[in-house]
Parts: sequence; structure tokens; C-alpha cells
Amino acid sequence: MLNWTTLCKHIDEADKIQKMSTAIIENDLKEAVQPMFPNFSITLHPFGSRFLGTARSNSDLDIYIKCYAEFIELNTKSVMVSKTLSNISMGIRNSSKWLFLNQFLCGCPIVVARHISTGIQVDISFINEMSYKQNVLLKYMFEIQPIARYMAIYLHQWIKITNISNTSQNFPGYLLNLLVIFFLQSSGNLPSVRKLQENLIPNTGPWISDFNFYKLSKFSMQKIELTAKTLKECLKSFFTFYSDFDFGNYVISPYLGMQIRQSEFINHMPLAFRLRRNKKYWEVSMIVQDLIYLTMNKSCVSKASTLSFKHYCQKYKNTLII
Repeated sequence: MLNWTTLCKHIDEADKIQKMSTAIIENDLKEAVQPMFPNFSITLHPFGSRFLGTARSNSDLDIYIKCYAEFIELNTKSVMVSKTLSNISMGIRNSSKWLFLNQFLCGCPIVVARHISTGIQVDISFINEMSYKQNVLLKYMFEIQPIARYMAIYLHQWIKITNISNTSQNFPGYLLNLLVIFFLQSSGNLPSVRKLQENLIPNTGPWISDFNFYKLSKFSMQKIELTAKTLKECLKSFFTFYSDFDFGNYVISPYLGMQIRQSEFINHMPLAFRLRRNKKYWEVSMIVQDLIYLTMNKSCVSKASTLSFKHYCQKYKNTLII
């Protein structure tokens, strides 16, 4: 398991990766793809672990390409999505600066390519701005409460060691990030997304994807000191929190930033949620609400994995060593 010294080395590595310029990759990607969209000037936005400061040296680079002038709620069966995927793939194939690796239409459509001069694998998405905007918010959370990033990096390693029922699928990094954020919100150390969106109006279809980036003092909160002792205390509290969490009856909602019953949840949601909610959203063992697209559940965790997660939280809250 990670100790404090090893964790700090991982943090330093992640910091260096985060500070690395991606300008060459972005320029070469735009050069390859722009000709496929002659009627619109595309824009590129890096996101993912390299953007957030949680990456390792072998981490991929995620880039969102804005190909449409306005937000459009698309699905993988849309002809427009299929055509866009083909256009981006063709642009990559036609460029001598890129090696095309694969493309995926299901789930979140992406094109996977390797930038030849840097050797970095790039996952290219385009369907909407949600992932990028969510990462902007997460990065802000990590910056105003830095211990959140330390916890996330520790837990990314912890989930691999515990091997909770094929964790690479059940507990990806972004899900652990949301669990950390919600825990810190519930303990009064981070503001809710709703508070950060006060007085803002929908700007991405029916959803608000902008935020007021206030300092913690705005919410009468303070930064938690970054030491081995405080990290251990926060992690123990995290494990205690989720070992006792009633996943069957409560929602993990960073939007609200507090524990709330599923039966009462809808009463606290904006109108867009009520009009678009899907019953399938609730038919899972763990509900982790998306930061922006409020009708989306970010969790794909099985009942067995949820129970296993709670078991390991119970175990590590009593045996954690930093």
C-alpha cells in the first residue's frame, strides 16, 4: 500500500505531467481534423487525468473536440454521430503525424490514436462538452481543497490492490474522484455544485455547465493541512463514511453535496431533471449522480461490488497505515 513518501512521489509525477504542454499534440490534431469540418472552426479541450493532475507516465491524454456550434443532445444511433466519428477517423488516417488505433461508437463515441512524435495515446471525444466541463469543475475542487487530489490518487491505487470484482470496470478513476468530492462535501470541506451554480442559467441544453469559482472562505471553509497525519485522518473518515453508507436508499449527489434519500431526491432537483429522468437510473446498487448532466448515473457498480467496496472500507478504516 502507498505510504506518505511514495504517495508524494506520485503527486510530484502527476504535477510534472499536468504541467507538460500539450500544444504540439493539439496543433497536430487540429491540423488533421479541421479539413473534415470545412464549415466550422473546431476547438480542442484537453481533460482527463493529465488535466486533473492524477495521471501516471503511461496515462492517455483525453481531448474533447467541439465540432458543433451549439449543444445537441445526441445518442450513438444518430447519423450525425456516426458521420462525425468517421470524419475524425479519416482525418487521423490521412495525417502522417498520427497513428490511428481504433474507434468506438457505443457508450461515449471516441477515436483512439497515437501521436507519433510524443508517443502519447490520445482518446478523442466529440459528442458534447459534459466531460470537459466536469473536469474543469473537478480541477477547481482539487485546487481549492488540495487534499482531495491526494486522497483520489491514493484511492486509485487502493482500488487496484483490493481488486473489488474487476475494479477497472466497476471503479474507474472518475468514479473514485466523485466519491472523494461527495465525502468532503458531506463533511463540510467542499461546497455543493448547486451553491457554485447559484444565479446561473442553463447554457448547455437544459443544463448549467458553468460555475462560480469562489474561494473556500466564501463558504466559511478552510483548506485541510497537507500532512501524513491529516491524510490518514481523512482517509479513515472516508472509509468509515462509505462502510456505513446506505447505498440502497441514499443518493451520492455532488450537486446537492449532502446525504438524501432516493424517495426525497426528486424534490430537490431542477425541472430539467424531472422532465428527463429515467426509471433505469434508480435500478442499480449505487447511484452516483453526474456533476452536470443530472439525470445520468456515473456508476456501473454491481450489487456484489458495492458490498465488496463496503467490506474493504470497513477493513481499511481499522488497519490503514500511511
